[in-house]
Amino acid sequence: MLPSAVHTRFRSALLWLGPIAVVAGLVSYRTWTALPWLRAGEYGLLALVIGLASLLFAFLSRRSFATACAALWLIALAWFGGLLPALAVGLLAAAALGAGSVLV
Repeated sequence: MLPSAVHTRFRSALLWLGPIAVVAGLVSYRTWTALPWLRAGEYGLLALVIGLASLLFAFLSRRSFATACAALWLIALAWFGGLLPALAVGLLAAAALGAGSVLV
């Protein structure tokens, strides 16, 4: 069993390794040169709308913001992508939650 301080640092490092890897990938492959900025703006606007709707949904249903946000993104995925991709994402999320609950 790890000491409490080491366990906290390990969890904090795991939390920040994802964004660091994303930024490293963007920089190393010069992704911003091929990025369609109009589409990125649309995705940013969609994220803002979903975030605000999640705040309202979380307040009205007394759920956490993360749960409301995940539910609304899954609804948006089913609307824009179809039912099969939404089911695949739901299955992947359930697997990730199961693995995460075992590891943490």
